[in-house]
Amino acid sequence: MKKNLIFLLIATFFALQVQSQTSEAFSVDIPNAESIYAAQKQTNWCWAACNQMLLSAKGIRITQENQSVKLFGRVVNQGAGTNYELAKGALGGTYTKSSGSSVRIVPYVSYLSQRNANDPLVIINHLNAGIPLVMATSQHGRVCVGVDYLKNGNYYQITKLRLLDPFVSSSIIEYSMQQFLQEGLMGFMTYDVR
Repeated sequence: MKKNLIFLLIATFFALQVQSQTSEAFSVDIPNAESIYAAQKQTNWCWAACNQMLLSAKGIRITQENQSVKLFGRVVNQGAGTNYELAKGALGGTYTKSSGSSVRIVPYVSYLSQRNANDPLVIINHLNAGIPLVMATSQHGRVCVGVDYLKNGNYYQITKLRLLDPFVSSSIIEYSMQQFLQEGLMGFMTYDVR
């Protein structure tokens, strides 16, 4: 009986400890994010402008025309489709940085339909490393350069996004995650450097 009472007290203590954990709020932003902004040069080139901004963040200077040629074999005012697969193909590869060194870009895509529980941490870690992300609906892409998030133990929840919109202006715009989800956010694309 005494043993059961001690066990019950210990279990109650740990349950209260878990319940007492509260979410902590954090932010992460790429410094001087406006410096990587690129306005889309053609009506269907949000994907090319987003890729240009992603690469620019790591000192890789490439034009939207280069991205079009890489994807379609010629300069053409054409979108990259309703998912990330074509834009991912144009983003990946080996590039020469403005410093003269070579770098290999390996794209990473995550779709919300896959329900990857690690996505918030992937986003946070990439932004901490100075690597932006493309976040898009099936109609339009924007570049994420900062987020606000909540952390509760090992659980992360993104609450607000700071974005560069290649169609609007070089000013950073803010969206709540809920607002972007209602607009049809399909996921995100970023890259790893090798």
